Amino acid sequence: ALVTYLRRTAPEKVGVIWHGTVWALVASVVTAISIGALFEVAGPIREALEGFTMLLASAVLFYVSYWLISKREANRWQSYVQGQIDKAVSGGRLFALGFAAFLAVYREGAETVLFYQAMLAGSGDNKIAIFIGFSAASATLILLYFVMRSASLKLPMRLFFSITAALLYYLAIVFAGTGVLELQEAGLISITPLDNFPRVTWLGLFPTMESVAAQIIVLAPLPFATMYWMRKNTYQSEGRKA
Repeated sequence: ALVTYLRRTAPEKVGVIWHGTVWALVASVVTAISIGALFEVAGPIREALEGFTMLLASAVLFYVSYWLISKREANRWQSYVQGQIDKAVSGGRLFALGFAAFLAVYREGAETVLFYQAMLAGSGDNKIAIFIGFSAASATLILLYFVMRSASLKLPMRLFFSITAALLYYLAIVFAGTGVLELQEAGLISITPLDNFPRVTWLGLFPTMESVAAQIIVLAPLPFATMYWMRKNTYQSEGRKA
């Protein structure tokens, strides 16, 4: 999105975006190696680190899912992107523009590291499925980039962001339950069994009061947020009609 807008307003500055992107990818790889090395030397506390990683990933995905929903209207997304670029271009601060691109990409890269580290930790013997999904997602992103770069095509931002936010929210719920389970296995959190309670691994749902409570905390804001967005959309619709 940054490149697409910049190509239309200041094409000579596009290279700055790519510089920031490359350095962000390098930083993301370093982050991945660092986290992997930390897990390797962790020894007996590996389960605790995996649990904390899953809970951190859950918190990050929770935040990003709501952020995506707030930007799901095409005009809001365009306003956000244009505002970030205009500030840097108008002031002639190329470093600021490149650094903004670095932060944007590194934030996503760091989230991806946390996401895959948490997923790999709980995947068991199903790691090949994760790499297949990663490859498919990479190919989709490349295609998406060329679609966004084309001035004649418009992405259905509302639908795209809504689906993405829903997926991230689901993963936040799964990681919350699984993260608490890892900490329980490490002996850092007490275990209060729930008799006759289902165990649904793909939902991160386990028969302990602590893991279920963590998932309830993640789910609790959803009905209030839904009511807020419904009211906001109603007010906006009435405003447009007026």
